[in-house]
Amino acid sequence: MISAPETFTFLSKNQIDRIKKMKKDNSAKVSLEEIDCLVANEEEAFFIMQRLHSGEDKGRGTKAWNPKEQEIFQLRTNKKTNSSIAKIISDKYEEYFKEDVRDKMAYTNINRLFNNIEVRDAIGFDKKNPDTFTKERMEIIRVVIVKINEMSKIEKFSISREFNKRKRIEEVLLPIIDGINQEPSSDNIDENSKSNIEESTKDTNEDFTKSNNQNPNQSGQATSPDESNDEKNKEGTSITESSPSQTPTKPFKPKPKTNLNPIDQTIYDSMKPSKCKDLLKEIQFIKIKDYPYATGYLLRATIESLINEFLLSNLHGNESSFSKYIITNDKKIKIQYAENKIDDISNRKKILDLKQYLKKNKVFEERSLRHLDKLADFIDELNLSIHWVDKAVSINTIDTHWTNSSFFIEYLIQNI
Repeated sequence: MISAPETFTFLSKNQIDRIKKMKKDNSAKVSLEEIDCLVANEEEAFFIMQRLHSGEDKGRGTKAWNPKEQEIFQLRTNKKTNSSIAKIISDKYEEYFKEDVRDKMAYTNINRLFNNIEVRDAIGFDKKNPDTFTKERMEIIRVVIVKINEMSKIEKFSISREFNKRKRIEEVLLPIIDGINQEPSSDNIDENSKSNIEESTKDTNEDFTKSNNQNPNQSGQATSPDESNDEKNKEGTSITESSPSQTPTKPFKPKPKTNLNPIDQTIYDSMKPSKCKDLLKEIQFIKIKDYPYATGYLLRATIESLINEFLLSNLHGNESSFSKYIITNDKKIKIQYAENKIDDISNRKKILDLKQYLKKNKVFEERSLRHLDKLADFIDELNLSIHWVDKAVSINTIDTHWTNSSFFIEYLIQNI
């Protein structure tokens, strides 16, 4: 194997490269043509291997096994042991995507997230049957891993600590999986279906634009979503009474209050592909009644990402409005105190400083800007709900703040 690793088909390219490097680095120290071997029966060999690699021999082992290697050893020495979810995902990930999933997420975290029974049912695989881990289902797992890593980076949390309870895993992962499952595949949609979807989307956007034109919020004034919904219900009732024989023909039109109100479609379409655009797509797609916790999480992440992108684009030349703000080499927004001490900036401070910036430049009237005080308070509440299980935020509160913040969100989008 050491002399000609290419002849062993079960070795990966990385393993072959490592063997070649080992030969090159040690050629002058050790003769790799003659290597002393210990002859032992299987039981003795397994005992020696375990002593060397399990990490339990008071540190005398030459190399401690990682979690996957420990599991492989258990599978080989105990025929009754079944492969874990992480082992199956790791093998399938390499098979389908030619990558090591452990480069994306820790092996133990993969097992933690995807061994949840609700998550398994949502994706549709059976942990006792590796054949159910199809490429389509592995694609879902791949996307979930990316999104969880993004959340971890934005919120600066440890995945193992954040998802240490079954409920928390389900609250965050299930809406992500639901969103992926409901996204129509272009390969499976015929032209008529595409036409219906486009027509429905067009009508939905026209209805929303019409509502905005009648709504003072279009000019930056905060309003309650319940009022606009009452107006829509009145209009809907008059249409139904005048045309009782007409029935809906567009099945893709969202039901009222199932999702948050969409932002202006033209403004959204003007965005370049980015993390902000992905977050905006998710928060407008998610079913708020089914996943209020995840919606609150997305709202906080969306506001934070948009503000950071705005500051990255506009801090230069506006330093007087954002005292001591700096952009670090890795494109982070920080605050620099005396003696060059650099620290994070809370979302609350960023929102309130932005309010003063908008007031100074007379971008919006004072009445609208007062809502940003409420938004800053609400972001603090969301922080508590994210990190404190007993703290809850109501659906109506999330919906109201999203609607009343639309002028602010759209302004940020147009200026990043």
